Amino acid sequence: MAKTNAMKKLIYFFIFISVIGVKGQGYVFPDPNYTIGAWSWFENLAHIFIPDGSALIPNSTLSPGAVRKKLPNGNYDPTFGVNGSIPVYIPEPTQMNCVANGQHIYTYDPLPNTNNTTFIIKKYNSNGVLDLTYGNNGELTINMNYRLFIDQNSNVYFYGNNGFRKILPNGEFDNNFNLIPQAFGDLKFSNNYIYIGKYRYNYNGSQDIGFENAALKYTLNKMTDESISFSKNESSSTLTINKYTSSGALDTNFGTNGTKIITQFTYAPFYSADFDSEGNIVFFGGNNLNSSGGMYPSITLIMRLKPNGAEDYSFNNNSFYYIGQNTGYVLDGKVISDDKYLLFVKKRYTMGSNHVNISQVVRSLVLSTSDIENSEKKLSVYPNPVQDVLKVLLNKDEKLQTIEIFDVTGKLIKKSTVLENNVADFTTGSYLIMIKTDKKTYQTKFIKN
Repeated sequence: MAKTNAMKKLIYFFIFISVIGVKGQGYVFPDPNYTIGAWSWFENLAHIFIPDGSALIPNSTLSPGAVRKKLPNGNYDPTFGVNGSIPVYIPEPTQMNCVANGQHIYTYDPLPNTNNTTFIIKKYNSNGVLDLTYGNNGELTINMNYRLFIDQNSNVYFYGNNGFRKILPNGEFDNNFNLIPQAFGDLKFSNNYIYIGKYRYNYNGSQDIGFENAALKYTLNKMTDESISFSKNESSSTLTINKYTSSGALDTNFGTNGTKIITQFTYAPFYSADFDSEGNIVFFGGNNLNSSGGMYPSITLIMRLKPNGAEDYSFNNNSFYYIGQNTGYVLDGKVISDDKYLLFVKKRYTMGSNHVNISQVVRSLVLSTSDIENSEKKLSVYPNPVQDVLKVLLNKDEKLQTIEIFDVTGKLIKKSTVLENNVADFTTGSYLIMIKTDKKTYQTKFIKN
């Protein structure tokens, strides 16, 4: 016992020294305090991320439709609404007729026999309690031709009468608001403006004539009105990112004349992005791994760039990206705080089916006690980083069956049945190694120099 305690103290010492030596160096890992819970059997699933770290998702156990609330710790809120749910019209798994911010939830259900043109809006507080003072005994009837949107002040917007109309939190129409869009599409909100496509408007509905963003699809920084767009080119193995200033022009201080090219990955598997409070840009993605033997592993991929487009090597253990093993790849991600990320993930369950769920990763400047203790129980993969021969040391009571090595996109690079593997010809970068023994399957990361 004394020897074990002495070893732990030595590990703490080296971690302490490494953190001092690399100012602000972070470590990213799945949040051990977040309850993922059961996975859903869908290719995709409607979900709403709420700024406090909670989320709304459909409750598939109720008919005709309802939503549940996942708390910031991942548990479902049993006190939410009635018996943990509020009724919501769900036309399909990828759509639920409700909008939410941190204070309120609005549902909108179509009236029967109106061809989806007349809707009943109901307003709930964040705990799912119906506001009976809203509209007529808690219901407001409107005619609209598109779905509902909500801003940070709990105003809601809908399309009708050839323009967007605004309903105040008290249920009254804002007759001073009249937004006739130059292009039709979803509304995005910053602290200062409303955005539709490449155009923007003030909160009275007047168009900002001097603004025109070149990108139709973009991620918006709600604090600064800066934005980025990104596109994948799988044939050339590149991710192209453009950043725009608050005026809509290309930000020439970002990357090279406003454009950043990422070539570190065989192809760029990123699906969403978000800004943190310091203006860093966080990208979310990943992939399924094409493994053998009936296993269906996956990787979570999160990347962080600085506001000027430089790779942020303080993000995760001297790397500007994080790879999580067998945790699903990220279809949608949200920065909850600068050290917490809420993820909507998907992974293959069988050859013909997938599961989806919500999970969370955190970033810390030091490793936790549980991380250190768990690391002592893992087998060894060394040297790491490696130049020539990568070695695996198993526990004494285990026998090797197979070793598989993947690049960060999930492509199988090497398969063997020996504990020492020559990787001298590998391209410089990060790789995943899957080690299958007669008792367990392990996954970890190594770096090829």
